[in-house]
Order: sequence, then C-alpha cells, then structure tokens
Amino acid sequence: MRFDAQETHVYSIIKRRFSLQMISDYQSDEREFFSVEQKNLRLLLNFLKNDSDTKLKNLVDILVLETRQDQKQSNFTLHYLLRSYSYPYEAVIVLPLASNGFFLSVADLFPSANWLEREIWDSYGLIPEGHPKLKRILLYKGFSGHPMQKAYPVSKAQPLIKMPFTSVTETNDDE
Repeated sequence: MRFDAQETHVYSIIKRRFSLQMISDYQSDEREFFSVEQKNLRLLLNFLKNDSDTKLKNLVDILVLETRQDQKQSNFTLHYLLRSYSYPYEAVIVLPLASNGFFLSVADLFPSANWLEREIWDSYGLIPEGHPKLKRILLYKGFSGHPMQKAYPVSKAQPLIKMPFTSVTETNDDE
C-alpha cells in the first residue's frame, strides 16, 4: 500500500496539530524525520501513538547520537523510532538535548521505553526524568562512568574488570 504524499503522509497529518521542523534530508516514502522540542515530546508521541490516522503504536528503539564540538563539550540527540503495524511507515522523532543531559521519560506511554531509557542512562549518563525504575541494566552496580560517551577513557580501570596485560613478556625460544 502506497500513501499519497499530499493526503495521508505522517507529516501532513501532524502538521495540522503541531508546528514541527521536518528534517527533509532523510525523507523517504516509509519513514519521516521530525525535530521536536523537549516541551512537546510527550504530547507528540502520545498523539502519534493514539491517532487513528497514524497508529504509530510501537516504539522500536531510542538511538543516541553524540557529536563533539571540542574536547570538553558534547551535544546529544535522541532519535525515537516509531513504527505502525497498521500502515507501512515509520517516523523518527529527533530530540536535541540540553547540555544538562536530562530528557522526559516516555516509559508510561511505551512500555519498551523502560529498558531503552535505562540503557541510555547506563551507557551515556543521560537522565530520563520521571522514569519509574532508573537503575543500572547493563553494567554492574560499582561501575564508574558511562562507557559509550566519547569522553570516556578507553583504558579506564574498573573495580571488577581485570585489565589485559599491556606488555608481552619475552621468552627464550632456545630452551
């Protein structure tokens, strides 16, 4: 089933209700990208999930994109991938984060967000405000830091992780 871009595209449906910036560089027939401000995130996701014309009921993933401006400052963007089981399309909601690393939890809207948001916090240190059970999910309790951040040192020692040998002991092959 192919949708007429003028009539039933996700963009034409939501532009009547929201003033969003569409990211047209990634536009396709099956997937659309929208940039949204933090204050409108939950309202938009709730609309896309429950509107009879979109039925984007499945939150497939939340992706994190980290860009570095310099050695001290990173910018993070979250990408919420929504899929419809009723229609052949997906929407990606792009949320640029403020420098404090906080974002609103959507675990009450999408059960799959519970794990995804915990994974984001555990790996990147970005904090989902209002999450019902924010605790480590991938790393052990005493792990220090957030290893997926670009600023995380590759050689950082952790209490329960043995570091591999950094030098090779010479042996005498003549013996």
